[in-house]
Amino acid sequence: MKHSLLLFSFYLLAFTFLVGCKKDRSCDTPIGDASCRLELSDGSLSDLWGINGYVYIHGGNRGICVTHPATDEYRAFERTCPNDHDEAVVMRPNSDGLILECPSCGSQFLAIDGTPLEGSATSCSLFQYDTRLNGTTLDIW
Repeated sequence: MKHSLLLFSFYLLAFTFLVGCKKDRSCDTPIGDASCRLELSDGSLSDLWGINGYVYIHGGNRGICVTHPATDEYRAFERTCPNDHDEAVVMRPNSDGLILECPSCGSQFLAIDGTPLEGSATSCSLFQYDTRLNGTTLDIW
């Protein structure tokens, strides 16, 4: 009985830790409707054809930045800065890769996953929309 109670306590503690430590790193960034379908073979999206390519598209709250960090991988980020909701982040290519930066507060984010690097928004990631690649069609929602 004592062993069962100890085992139950361990599982309860582990469950509480796993659930309790999950953080919403996008904070309270306002987002908008991002539902769209991109045909990647369209010449107007040629900047997405190469690895580390990116384009800005309409949608969301302040626009969406679609990145191509690796073969068959695409990410879509809300451009609203998590720290300064009146500003849209912009791409700043550098030697470490593609960085999204807020021109107002200086916060920087990795364009691979939206992780904050430095600046006022270091506790908040960029909001990442869902994507699905089907052949040459990229769905964003």
